[in-house]
Amino acid sequence: MSDHCLVCHERLDPIGIRDLCECVVCGHRQRRTIPTPEQLKERTKDFQLSAAKDRRKRRSRISDAERQMKLIDMTPGWVYDVGAAAGFFLKAARRHGWEVRGNEISTAAIDWCRKHYSIELDYGLLEEVELESDSFDAVVMWNTLEHCINPLTTLEVAYRILRPGGVLLISVPTKRWNELEATYAGGHLSEFTVNSLQKCAWLTDFTEDWVRSKQARRCLQTEGRWTKC
Repeated sequence: MSDHCLVCHERLDPIGIRDLCECVVCGHRQRRTIPTPEQLKERTKDFQLSAAKDRRKRRSRISDAERQMKLIDMTPGWVYDVGAAAGFFLKAARRHGWEVRGNEISTAAIDWCRKHYSIELDYGLLEEVELESDSFDAVVMWNTLEHCINPLTTLEVAYRILRPGGVLLISVPTKRWNELEATYAGGHLSEFTVNSLQKCAWLTDFTEDWVRSKQARRCLQTEGRWTKC
């Protein structure tokens, strides 16, 4: 149980929505009770995206991945997908000439990705995977950071494994106040605001290229691109 913000370490106040609290300084929202790595991996081991079983949804995921590829906007090199799920983005990246690697804590998703795309994902949280410093040209986190035990720790590892000039791409829900109750997700350990997302990147020494938000199906979604200088 934590009484302090994962982003800026200031005081958290309950907001009356389940177990969510809000930082009195940066506005970051997080669950008061954060699981251990072992607890998180145990509860997630059988998780599988519905798109893995539904061809229509799978085509939509691949279409999203093609759009996300354009956001990287650089010559193909090595890309690391944090929380790669069933590997849809990595499949698209490989088709565009990238060397691909990623991690996942769902063993069901790892098995599916291996079977269908012949991509072997690293098992474990990003901070648990042995990765060399300055070894990737791009790191992506598509709806992953809100599931991380400590967003700053995850971003610090991303910064370390990126080469100078490498880019970080993040997409997270940034819910308005009236969207929090209706879209409450027990698997989300953090609920970002645009400000708290930018603060996380700034605290881990990334330089912001751009950040933009748009209305998604059920809540506001924010994407951003940062560079390791």
